[in-house]
Amino acid sequence: MIIDDNVKIRGSLAKNLEQYGYESLMAHSGREAIELLPPRRIDVVLLDIVLGDESGLDLLVRLKSIHDTLPVIVITGYASIETAIRAIKVGAFDYLQKPLDLNKLIKTMENAIAMTELAVENLGLKRRLEQFTGSLVTESPKMRELCEAARRMALTDLPILICGENGTGKEVLADYIYFQSSRRARELQKMNCASFPETLLDNELFGHEQGAYTGADSRSRGVFARADGGTLFLDEIGDMALGTQAKILRATQNNEIRRIGGSENISVDVRFMAATNKDLEDLIRKG
Repeated sequence: MIIDDNVKIRGSLAKNLEQYGYESLMAHSGREAIELLPPRRIDVVLLDIVLGDESGLDLLVRLKSIHDTLPVIVITGYASIETAIRAIKVGAFDYLQKPLDLNKLIKTMENAIAMTELAVENLGLKRRLEQFTGSLVTESPKMRELCEAARRMALTDLPILICGENGTGKEVLADYIYFQSSRRARELQKMNCASFPETLLDNELFGHEQGAYTGADSRSRGVFARADGGTLFLDEIGDMALGTQAKILRATQNNEIRRIGGSENISVDVRFMAATNKDLEDLIRKG
């Protein structure tokens, strides 16, 4: 959309842009521009800063309030640093002075469209991520209180233990904490400790070196190493053998692991979360 009160400039600009594949809508005033907006898709606006008695800056504010992701390039023959700064502050993508350099204008338009498309795509992905993975829907005051506590914990790197009976949503809460944390850019590694016998659990957790045992034909990293720089969630940790629990404790305290068959400790940076349906305090009292 070209918004300029000079009919010759509008026509000339539209004709030049047509050579680059752009279709132009033209408006001579703010009112006409606002009327032309819906339901058409506008990719970029070229806005003259002086529209007769109207202020192009005021129109810029109105356009951005209607369509905040719409890129607006301000063009003017009355250039000043102060005006340029004001235009950028109220939302202009860029500020070009007349007479326009067509090559520079095209490049600026291409950049504006590309950056806007990227911003819109990122916003859509963020909303989908929040909708499908990082949100909890509840009207329960107790659950709201729990969610707020979980959100505060998510902002730290402290290890977290989630306790509750089967079906109470421990893994859902772990997902919520993960997506609220600064480590959400890395994949959340999950493992159910009850799914592996004791003889295999060490291998799944810490990995092994090639030749560590019969059948170990190649090195295995283990879930701790795969979670390096991110988050590890161990479900049903109360079903884990005491010996393995001790190794988990050393790994979380010292931030290092040792693969089966290995001779060196390996440093890992892991945000650790665990869950259990057991009453751990009662089990501790029973020895």
